[in-house]
Formats: sequence, structure tokens, C-alpha cells
Amino acid sequence: MRHQLTLTGDGYRCEICRWTWKTPPVSRCPGLPRYSWNRWPGHLMTKTQLDRAGYSTGKTALPKPVGVVAFARSRDGWLRLYDVREAVPRRPLTAAQLESLARGRRALAEGSTCAKCGVRLEGYSTRPQLCERCTFENRLREAERGAILWAREMLAREFLVLDTETTDLGTRAEIVGLAVIDQAGDVIHDLLVKPTGAIPPDATAIHGITSGQVADSPTFPLLYKPLVDTLTGRDVVIYNAAFDVRVLAANCQRHNLPPIEANWHCAMEAYARFCGEWSEYHGSFKWQRLPGGDHTALGDCRATLALLRRMAATEIEENEQ
Repeated sequence: MRHQLTLTGDGYRCEICRWTWKTPPVSRCPGLPRYSWNRWPGHLMTKTQLDRAGYSTGKTALPKPVGVVAFARSRDGWLRLYDVREAVPRRPLTAAQLESLARGRRALAEGSTCAKCGVRLEGYSTRPQLCERCTFENRLREAERGAILWAREMLAREFLVLDTETTDLGTRAEIVGLAVIDQAGDVIHDLLVKPTGAIPPDATAIHGITSGQVADSPTFPLLYKPLVDTLTGRDVVIYNAAFDVRVLAANCQRHNLPPIEANWHCAMEAYARFCGEWSEYHGSFKWQRLPGGDHTALGDCRATLALLRRMAATEIEENEQ
């Protein structure tokens, strides 16, 4: 609202807020008498002061404001002042309210405890809380449970297990050995593959396949059609699926062949969750070596199938569900 100004000997005075200026003001009038900070009459108090003095400050009990003081942190720039003579004293707390307040203060002082191990937690919450250690242990158990359920789900359907041996681990690795078995362990493919170049000695040192052994073996294009017929549209489990799927795709691309489309599943990632060895550096579960693997395609297929059966046979305790 606008100031209602009257001209005085020293300048201008507003008849509403009672403030004076030497020149006409540009500010708006607060609509109530205005006071300087901490210079208002003793019978006036702010809302906070009324509350601390034992007066009720609820919406129905708070009297109408009779003055203001400039306060930049308020919504409109003004702090309201109230006449303490019109304020209503706050009713004393009942015995039940005092006891409830005391219980709350004791709870705040004692803090919360972990709902599982009972260790003291910082702060207070009315909801059950777990400490950091128990939260992490629950996460590990849930990851293990998920791996077990995944293995059980795979064994409940028809699937294949695949493994490859390659010239190296790089992006241009070529397949030199490949095996596929079914969920019963029966061998569908156990093949040596002739690459376009020589097999490096360091690769031979791992899987034992030499260039001489594959000299009379078929090349990948000759094996492509049987692989497509075996794998297309099937559920295929691989230990470290990301590597073998990438190698298969790269070999198809090398020979201008369409990629093989299958439903790929990674047993290595499931086994990492099953073991539950957390890596802070990578922010994930640590990959594990394939138990029982012998670095031959057929041997690693059989080891992967045995691993699935072992995970699926692991019991899940009721308190983990």
C-alpha cells in the first residue's frame, strides 16, 4: 500500500507506519507502525519471543500484529510485532504429554540401534534401521540369492553351453577351438578351427592348440552354417559371455557373414554375485576363475555346466528371502 504522507518541518512523515524521510519515499508502506530493530516498546514481541515466553502462537491464538520491523529474511521483508497484553498463555502440559516428551528426549539422546546386530547408530529414527555393515551383508546375500535363482531358472529350461579358444584376447582374436554341449552334458560340437594366420606361442601356452594341429581343420566360414543351425534363437550360457560373443561377432564380420542371433547368458557374472567378493575399485563384484576349467573349449563347457548345477543346488535360507 502507499504511504499516507504529510509534510513536516524536517521532511515527510507517513501517518500509518510513522516513518519519516527528507524526500518523498519510493518504498511501499507496511500498513502498520514501523520500529527500528530492538527499539520497539517493551509490550511488543515477535512470534518467537512470544513462544519462548510461554504464550500460544497457533493460528487461532496469535493476536493481530500491531507493528513491524524490517527483516530481510522474511517473505515480504517485514517481521511482525504482537502486543503481549493480547497474547494467550500456553496451557501447561499434562502428565502424559510430559512423559511422552521425556521419552522422546531419551530416545534422541540414546539414538537408534541396528535392527539386526544392535549396534548404536547415529541420529534417531522411528523406523527400523540397519547399520552399514548389516546393510552390506544383506546386499551380498541378496546377490547370492539372485545368482542361485538364475541358475535354477536356467536348469528348468533347455539351454546350451558354449566356449571358444582364440589366438589372443584382443579385438581381432580368431577362433581356433569351439565347443557346444547341451544341458545334459552331451557334446554337440567339439571343433578345431583354422585361423587366417598363425597361432601365437603365448596363446598356445594357455589352451595347447598349435598351428600344426589346426592345419587341416576347417575354417570358420565352413563351420558357420552348423553353428547358426545350433545356436540361433537358443538360450546359450557362456563363462564370460561378453568376450565369446564379441569374438563370434568379429569372426562373422571378418568373413562377411551375418552375426549369430542367440539369447546369450553370462555364467561368470552370476558366479561373481554368488561368491560376493566386492571390489571397491570397480564398484562391482569381482570376477572369479572358472572352477574346474582346463582352458579347453569342451572342458570349460563342462565346468560351466557343473558350476550352474552347484549354484542351483545351494540352499537359500528363509531369513535371506
